[in-house]
Formats: sequence, C-alpha cells, structure tokens
Amino acid sequence: MAKQVAVVSGAGGGIGSAVVIKLLAEGWQVIGLDRSEQSLEHLAEHDGHGLQSEVGDITDDQWVTETVGRVQAEHGQIDALINAAGIFLSQPIEELALDKLHLAWSVNVFAKLVLMRAVIPFMKQAGRGYIVNVASVAGLRPFPEESAYNATMYAVVGLTEAAHEELKPCDIHVSAVAPGLVDTPLARQGFQLTPAQWADVLQPSDVANEIYHQLQAGPNEFHRVVTLEPKLVF
Repeated sequence: MAKQVAVVSGAGGGIGSAVVIKLLAEGWQVIGLDRSEQSLEHLAEHDGHGLQSEVGDITDDQWVTETVGRVQAEHGQIDALINAAGIFLSQPIEELALDKLHLAWSVNVFAKLVLMRAVIPFMKQAGRGYIVNVASVAGLRPFPEESAYNATMYAVVGLTEAAHEELKPCDIHVSAVAPGLVDTPLARQGFQLTPAQWADVLQPSDVANEIYHQLQAGPNEFHRVVTLEPKLVF
C-alpha cells in the first residue's frame, strides 16, 4: 500500500518539525519545505527515509507551483498540506517596521494561500484531501502589542473558514489549529517566562498530535478551527 503524502511548510521550525516527526512515525511520506538548509539539519537523519526536504521561498508563487507539481509527479498524490510556517511580531503599532509587517503577512497569510492554491487542483482530481493551517488563539482574541500578528492570524482563521465551506463539497477537509503559547525557539525569543511558567505551556508535539488527529477525520467528519489551551493563560 502506497504511503500517504503530506507537504509541510515551516518543516524546520518548532511546530513544523514536530509535525514532520509525527507523520514519519505514522508511516507517511513527508515533503518538508523550509527557507534554509540549516533549519532542516536536525531532520537530516530522516532524509531518504520518508522525508524529502525542499529548500525554497514559500512566498514565491513560481517556486511553490513548480515544487508542488514535481511532488505530485513523483509521488502521484498529495493527501495533506500542513501550513506550519509562521512569523511572530510583538511591538506597539507605531513602532512596527514596514518591512517586518510585509514579511509577516507574506509568510503567515500569503504563503498559506499560495500553497493551498497549488495543492487543491490535485486534491480535487483525487476527490479527497486535508489542509490544516496552523493559526493561533491570536486569531480569535486580541492581545496588546500584537496587533500586526493578531491581524495575520485573524486572516488565517478567515481563510480557513471560507476554504472550509468552499471545499467541503469536494471532500477536501480544511481546518485550522489555534494553539495558545507553544514552547518553540521563536516563543523563547519573544516571551520572558520563568522555568515554572514554561513548564505550563504547550509543546510542539501537542500541536502535532492535534494536527494528526484532524488528518484522521472520516469522510463525514469535518473539523473547522480547533483551539488548544495551555495550562498557563495570559
């Protein structure tokens, strides 16, 4: 029986890496996308053993289209897309640099849409598929000094909700996982917590397990936006 095939963006990051490891453990063929080889080095042992690493810019429509097309040609199917790449911003509005703002929208929103646009035709041909967007509780409620990040996450939730309705008749499951604070290298840079507080936040594996659960949904079971709350709540 052929392996199921998943494309995972942000494969070298905290949540993306956990998703890659979870899917490999479950016997999937994983195509891990990331912008740098260095980010993927810790996954090198899996290359050729269920993992196919692809280095490139997920905000580049041409690169995404060519890469997804090649994956479809090589494997004959794309069963799932997990959009795990993301950038966090926390600054007062008046201090936001426009280049960082553009980058956040490009990675957090535009890249997700570009990847979805690339895989959906193949999923429609197959008559099935799963798309899971990694959002945040910041897409459901506001946080001070996170206006820019809030805006991108609200956009991800809106994109997911709309695509869910559009693609449900095609048996393509579109959902999002919206976790609270997750212990990732990016979060460690942005939040100053005590060791006891870090012990009470979510782990990347918690998010990966929820994503895998969504990928196991039956033909009549459609998830929408699922929140994950850590013990520590701000």
